[in-house]
Amino acid sequence: MAHAWKACVRKDSRVRISPPPHFDKFNTLSKRDMPNKQFLEEYPLYKKFSFEIEKLGRGMYGITLGTVLVKLPKPAINMHCPICKSMQTFNMVGEYYDDINKKRESSPAFLSFQLNYFCSSCKTNHYEFFIDFGVNRTIDKDKNEVWSNGWVRKIGQRPEWSIEVDKQLQGFLSSTNTELFKRGLVCESQSYGIGAYSYYRRVTEAILADLLVEIETLVPEGKDKVKYTVALEKTKKEIVASNKLALIKDLLPSDLLTEGYNPLDVIYSAISDGLHNWTDEECLDISEAIRKCLEFLVVKVYVNKAAKKNFTAGMKRLLSGKFKK
Repeated sequence: MAHAWKACVRKDSRVRISPPPHFDKFNTLSKRDMPNKQFLEEYPLYKKFSFEIEKLGRGMYGITLGTVLVKLPKPAINMHCPICKSMQTFNMVGEYYDDINKKRESSPAFLSFQLNYFCSSCKTNHYEFFIDFGVNRTIDKDKNEVWSNGWVRKIGQRPEWSIEVDKQLQGFLSSTNTELFKRGLVCESQSYGIGAYSYYRRVTEAILADLLVEIETLVPEGKDKVKYTVALEKTKKEIVASNKLALIKDLLPSDLLTEGYNPLDVIYSAISDGLHNWTDEECLDISEAIRKCLEFLVVKVYVNKAAKKNFTAGMKRLLSGKFKK
């Protein structure tokens, strides 16, 4: 099934075409207000995002129409500051048209820009983003140039896109799988979708059995727990990862569903279909979905375990020596 797979899967239907799951922010990338916060913070290099670039024109009273530099947004972003040693707000310094060859009312199409973002706290640490804009140009029957399928992408970034594995996820992975996951991050950072997909799928298949066991601790006692435990036992007889997921994906506890989205269902759809005829770009979307689902599930398990441990320890301290006569 070769489609432009940007799948999130709802509990009530297997595949729904939409952007990859971010769990706390769905579909925030606007086709008009670009570059935006999420694009700058999260997008890897060379991954194009569709962006409506309107051709320049003249309106009443000589007003310039279309997408112009002076109207491009300068969103504040949240990034880690090594000087402040915490997440901080970074703000863009300067304008898109600071270059002597660019004017306020120039179109961004076919131009490149260096965006400088400084930490609002220390005023010293900064990030640099190098982006460019493009459009497809065709000639219509009246011999007019028509613009379509505009896009924006990163072509460079300093510091580079992070390939550090989430600490909680790393604690769940073996050293071998951590290395494979890092290779997936490297591929994703350069928009090598097929490579990223291959590494993330291999990691998923390696840790799936242990992950499903850990998820059992999040299922409330009762009928749901019994159903999950029975299905979990059946998965142990299966070798293929997609078969394991098919048995248990619909029994995920509600705590692991966000706005109705089921991360196990997303992973199931991603790995059961295989590469087939997917392009690098399509595989990149699938890879992002797999990565975010794994991170989400492992963090949920980790947080639940930590909460239970803290609660038990707290109760023991609180009740120690009490109620004794």
